[in-house]
Amino acid sequence: MSMPNNKTLCCTCNKPKITYSCKGCLQEFCSTHLSAHQETLNEELNGIIDNCNRLNEIMTQQNQNQSSLQEIDLWEVSSIEKIQQMAEECRKVIEETDIFMHHLRRNFHQLTNELTQVREENEFNEMNLNYLRDELRKMTEEFYNLAKVFREQDSSSFVNKISVETLQKTKHSKWKRYGYSVAGGNKQGNHLNQFAGPYKIVLDVDKNIYVVDYWNHRIVRWKPNAIEGEIVTNGSEDGNETKQLNCPTDVSVNEENHSVIIADRGNRRIVELLDQNYKVLFENIDCASLIMDNHGSFYISDCEKNEVRRWTIGDEQGMLVAGGNGCGDQLNQLHFPSFIFLDKQDCLYISDGQNHRVMKWQKHATEGTIVAGGNGNGNRLDQLSLPAGIFVDDWNRIYIADCGNHRVMRWCEGQKEGEIILGGNGCGKGSDQLHCPNDIAFDFDGNLYVADWKNNRIQRYDLVSDFIRERKVDNSLLSFIQKSV
Repeated sequence: MSMPNNKTLCCTCNKPKITYSCKGCLQEFCSTHLSAHQETLNEELNGIIDNCNRLNEIMTQQNQNQSSLQEIDLWEVSSIEKIQQMAEECRKVIEETDIFMHHLRRNFHQLTNELTQVREENEFNEMNLNYLRDELRKMTEEFYNLAKVFREQDSSSFVNKISVETLQKTKHSKWKRYGYSVAGGNKQGNHLNQFAGPYKIVLDVDKNIYVVDYWNHRIVRWKPNAIEGEIVTNGSEDGNETKQLNCPTDVSVNEENHSVIIADRGNRRIVELLDQNYKVLFENIDCASLIMDNHGSFYISDCEKNEVRRWTIGDEQGMLVAGGNGCGDQLNQLHFPSFIFLDKQDCLYISDGQNHRVMKWQKHATEGTIVAGGNGNGNRLDQLSLPAGIFVDDWNRIYIADCGNHRVMRWCEGQKEGEIILGGNGCGKGSDQLHCPNDIAFDFDGNLYVADWKNNRIQRYDLVSDFIRERKVDNSLLSFIQKSV
């Protein structure tokens, strides 16, 4: 006699077992899975209870209507205050702009009268033209820096934005990647269209390029768009006669009397050339670099003594301003100080060549600070290799001819790394390559010039952009009310 078959399939395990029906889901469960099913239902119920309790807490803690009204009142007061504040700030900027524009118009009127007078009298020279050109350039920059007010229409908001916009000089100037030769580039030689190691470059207000032609023992001036240069110095074979140079390393052009000051390193002296007359200013200096300050003093780096001294006419020793503590890599030492730069605060920047770093010495300091490199010889962004020519702009950005890495770097003071702005594409003679760049210079338009030492050429890289219109947005109001200055 067989047992009756009272088994059905469990919906969970799908096996024939004695099952129990759930009236909620109308499914059959074995005893084991019926318990599990009940546990699942309990968890869902607990979740609903938790959500209910949270809503009750929120409703209990907050008087919804009263709180919303208070928020609206606060928003209204705050918004009105901020709009009034922004309007007042805009008024002040425009009032100041109107005053400045009045002075600018007066100065511009004076300049036009001077131009008319010069044209009528027909009595002018290069100094007059340089003055007029510089005044016009400054007025043009000042005009474009004037503030402008904008009121922006926005259909999605009931309060339109108002902004005061000024032309700001960007801290991230860029130059075209590919340069072109403006002097030399015709292989090494001593013809007037050639160089033999362009060591240093200086630009005057007329964009004439003075080139220290190292191995040709001469200073050459290239006028804009010229196909060859003009020899400023004697240009004879190297020697130690008064009119001869021996491996010159630097030149300074005095715009007032048109004299040329030369670091005649091979002859260990500083020479002045005025109206074809040569005069020795200082002697017994292993002079690599020189710069003249606004007081007529000369800062001269001495690679043999690893120091920089300030000299005035008549000095026999000069005054020590940096280094002079032997050859080394301590903060009070230098190792082959090849190039120097003096900023408006008389802070001295030094290319400390063999230490692969750039040092900054404050006025009257007994030691310097490292502002670029100083992490050994290498090509990482935090390293330099035989840094040469340097330039520091008004933003305290330091431009460096990174000679051994065949690139030009820019370091912002205080940063641990620099950025490559030119070259860095391997050693070569392509228009985007450099071969031991030894010096850099800028013209008044911001274009960058590089003395490409082993390519025997001067490369120019045109500025792409140096000014931006900038609006600083304050998001302290709701998203549809913004102010920008």
